[in-house]
Amino acid sequence: MKRPNKPHNRPERVRQSGQGHDDSVQRSRDSSDHKKIERAMLNSPTGSPPADEQEHRTYERLFWAQQIRVAKWLNGITLGSAIVALLGLIALYLSISDADDATVQANRAWLAPGFLTLNEPVESGAIVVRLHVQDTGHQPAIGMRSRIKYYTADYIPEGLGGLEAYNAIKDLNATCVGLDPDRDQGPVVYPGDTKVWIINEDNDSEAKARAQDVAARRKTLVVEGCIAYLTFGQRHTSAFRFFLRDTPGPSCPTPPQQGQCYWMFNSTETGNQAN
Repeated sequence: MKRPNKPHNRPERVRQSGQGHDDSVQRSRDSSDHKKIERAMLNSPTGSPPADEQEHRTYERLFWAQQIRVAKWLNGITLGSAIVALLGLIALYLSISDADDATVQANRAWLAPGFLTLNEPVESGAIVVRLHVQDTGHQPAIGMRSRIKYYTADYIPEGLGGLEAYNAIKDLNATCVGLDPDRDQGPVVYPGDTKVWIINEDNDSEAKARAQDVAARRKTLVVEGCIAYLTFGQRHTSAFRFFLRDTPGPSCPTPPQQGQCYWMFNSTETGNQAN
């Protein structure tokens, strides 16, 4: 008796098992590809998946180039703001400095050599002068010192004929060079109507010959000098130059009267300066 044929189920199970394995492998591949696409989309500047690696690099290069441009623009704005602020500080400093300087100039001492007179007649063989100094400012002038120099020029006659000789008196007045105030020993000149007289005598080796030439009207006497003083702690100077204008007759009355001589000193156009 023949045995009934049993269905051959094992190969079918094998086939089903093989098909399930293939489906699992396929699903794993799909999941891996999906994750790759998601990562590419996250790394893309536009959120769209790049077609390939070269396109992805292009996106990155454009993105960072834009970031660098923005950073440079912001740095430029910051630099510009800093420059504007610095210029504002400089302008403020200059305005304050100018205001301080204007305040000092308006309130400082100003020593003016007002006029010069003979203190003795030149016919005596000596030249003695008196210089009138006044503080025309608003603060005391401290530590005043003076220097006076004598020399003769070609005789200056009265009228237009004396212009050539007068215009020849144009050398630099250098008496202020090296002349410093003396805070401890120099006198203080107060502002206002206070009168200070500096009496000085020409006493070098040529003084007597110079006085004789002036008395005989062979030469014209020139007196120049400088006054140095302190105001607001700073050194200032006033330089002056005068020439002696003779008149007919003696230089001073007899007997001499202080400050009442006939011959008068006139200021020159050169040799006068102040700071």
